[in-house]
Amino acid sequence: MRRKLLIALVVLLASLVVCSCSRSGSDDVEASDSDTRREAGFGRGANDSEEPSEAARSRGVPPHERRDGTEEAEPQIAIRGFSYEWRLEPEKGLHVKIDFVNTRDTYARARGYLFAVASSNTQPSVTPGAYPWDAHFEEGYPGKHTDGNRLLFRDELGSRFFIPYRGEEGYFDHLKIIVYHEDGRIAIDLDYELDVTGEPTGQIDATPLSVTM
Repeated sequence: MRRKLLIALVVLLASLVVCSCSRSGSDDVEASDSDTRREAGFGRGANDSEEPSEAARSRGVPPHERRDGTEEAEPQIAIRGFSYEWRLEPEKGLHVKIDFVNTRDTYARARGYLFAVASSNTQPSVTPGAYPWDAHFEEGYPGKHTDGNRLLFRDELGSRFFIPYRGEEGYFDHLKIIVYHEDGRIAIDLDYELDVTGEPTGQIDATPLSVTM
């Protein structure tokens, strides 16, 4: 009888030990899983105040409010400088490169639409050339601002384009650059006299600009 009681007591103690180990292991798994989910970005509480992730920055997703309580500034598009070249072959026309920059420190991307119009003061009868080529202009400005070349960047962007000259004589000696915000407001409206005489120029670097409206 005494032997049976001793055996029963041993079995009971072993059972309690197994149960305790099982619960401890379960807690460790739950804690580990919780840590893993937190590292992956899951289960983040409403009071967490982490900065936007690198992935969010790359997608141009701006925070509504910075950690110091200030609102995120709207990006501002400016022209840092541009260069141009007049060529006669393989096709006569104007090659242009414009360097854009966002002058504000934001996570949001600068967004806009670019147009350019090249004209000739020496041959006013020659139809001005436009970029994009299929853009429709009314009194020197595009009829629809979203017909421009889309600009999308965070810090800086270089845009290159070619405007062919359709006249037999003369050349382009004036360039108008227009940039619109996404909502249709004009961000940049620049007129520039070109140093072109009809002969190939090679690349001409214009004076660095910072033109915004």
